[in-house]
Amino acid sequence: MTTTETDVLSEEAEEQPPAADAGDATSDAPPEPPALDGGAPTRNEPLWTRGILPLALPILSGLAIAVWVINLSRSFLAGGKNGALIIVMIVTISIMAGAALMSAASRLRTGSSVMLVSTLLMIVVTAGIITVGTTENEEGGEASGYTPPAGPPVAQLAVQANANTTFDDTEYTVDAAGIIGVVYDGAPGHNLLFDLPELSGFILKTPGPERSKVELEPGEYTIYCSIPGHRAQGMEASVIVLEGPPPGEAPPPPTTTSSP
Repeated sequence: MTTTETDVLSEEAEEQPPAADAGDATSDAPPEPPALDGGAPTRNEPLWTRGILPLALPILSGLAIAVWVINLSRSFLAGGKNGALIIVMIVTISIMAGAALMSAASRLRTGSSVMLVSTLLMIVVTAGIITVGTTENEEGGEASGYTPPAGPPVAQLAVQANANTTFDDTEYTVDAAGIIGVVYDGAPGHNLLFDLPELSGFILKTPGPERSKVELEPGEYTIYCSIPGHRAQGMEASVIVLEGPPPGEAPPPPTTTSSP
């Protein structure tokens, strides 16, 4: 049996794959990615974005600033003049270094930024907690090594602190020398010390009133506020102690003149 030309052509046609239709020209193109479904908005989203968040952000920011200021001021008070200067330098350098790091790292994640700010805030809060005992122990003029004299006071010195870093007077007069009761009150954030080596441990703080006693001889003394910068701004005054009557003797009564 002989193979004809028609049979050969039919076999070759069967071996060849069928040609793709013109409408299937785009079948080799990569499939399009499925559209992302954002999902339906939750019910509480408008309440959170329009109601709670605008109120919570200012409150939380105010609380953070208050914690920062209170703890930093405690560190300043406990550090004294030299310690406060060192603390200011450390905090300033830390803030500048953190700002430079955050600005240089353009791809810094939000979590990393929050971590840096939280670390700095935690350092300041820790310093304030550590020094709170020191600042509180100095109140009352007795816990810093100063021992008030025993006995009742023979005179009193009352001083008020103004909010504009001044005392309520520039000169005070005490009627008698000896044991003097000191009362300090007024605007918060101030203290009162005597510029006298014998009274180096004496300190009173506002808000008060705070009370203590000192023993002074007749003469002129200086009181001041030791908060950095307050004395230079005028928070200083003189205290003039008069000799007064001898101990145990009442002052003479005021003389009166009779009219003719």
